[in-house]
Amino acid sequence: MRVDERFNSIIHQFDPWHIAKGISKKLSKASKKRGFEDLAPWISSVINHFYWSISKCGGNGKKLVEQFLSVIHHVTNRHKFTGNRYYHRCDHPRYSKEEMKSRNWLKPGSPGHETLKKVVLNKTLVKDMEKLNLNIYTTYFEVFHSLKIRYLPKSIFFEKEKMISGVKLAAMDHNYNVGREQATKKKEGNNVKRFAIAYSKASKKFTAKKIKVDKSYKFLKDIAVSSYYRAVDGEKLSKEARQSRKRTLFVAPEERPDRDTIIKKSIEYSRF
Repeated sequence: MRVDERFNSIIHQFDPWHIAKGISKKLSKASKKRGFEDLAPWISSVINHFYWSISKCGGNGKKLVEQFLSVIHHVTNRHKFTGNRYYHRCDHPRYSKEEMKSRNWLKPGSPGHETLKKVVLNKTLVKDMEKLNLNIYTTYFEVFHSLKIRYLPKSIFFEKEKMISGVKLAAMDHNYNVGREQATKKKEGNNVKRFAIAYSKASKKFTAKKIKVDKSYKFLKDIAVSSYYRAVDGEKLSKEARQSRKRTLFVAPEERPDRDTIIKKSIEYSRF
C-alpha cells in the first residue's frame, strides 16, 4: 500500500481477517487441482498459524513475518531455522514418534509445498504483514454498520434529519449491547456456558460458536420517556414535576356532566 508522505505520522494497520481470507482462498483453489490434494489438510493450520503469529509478535513486524514464514518449514517436519533474527524454532512441544507418523507432512519440492511457498512468500503479502503487528480488527465497526441497516434500510430514502436520528439509534443499540457475556444454562446444578454447533462448508468441520445473552432494548423505553417530557416542557421534568403534571395536565376546562348524560349524547351523535 502506497502512503502519501503527508500522512507518515499516522500508523496504518490492516485487518488480519481480510488477509487471512485471501490466503485461505488461494490455498483452497490450488488444493482442488490434481496432484495438489496433500495441501488441503494444512490450510486450516496455516490460517491458525497466521493468527497465532500476529498475537505473539509483541508489536514487532519483523518478528511477525519470520514467525509466519516458518510455516513453510513446519509443514515439512522441519522445526528449527538458523537464518532468522527473531524466531529460530517452533514453539510447540517436541513431537513423539507416533505424532510424527500420524501427520501428513508435505514433501519439500512437491506441488503442494511449492504452491504454499508461492502464496506465503508473495512479496506484497510479506510487505503488508508488517502492518498487522498491532493486532487490530474492524469487527465491531463492521457489526455496527450491519446493525445500522436495520434502522436505515438501503432500499428506503431518508431525509438528512431522519438519517442522523437513525444512526444515533443504531449507535445506542450497539453501545448498549456490545460486549455481552456468554449465555449459560443449568446442568447438574452448575452453570454451563452455551454453544451452538454448526458445520462449515469451507473447512468441512463442525465448529462451536458462543451463544450470548439476549439483547436488551431498555434504552428505547428511556428514550420514549425522555422524549415525552421534553415535548411537554422542552426539558426533562423532575420527579416532583412529573407527579404534579399527572394531576393537572388533563384537567377539563368545564365541569363534567353526569355520566348518563354523556352516554346519551354519545349515542345520539353516533347515529349520524
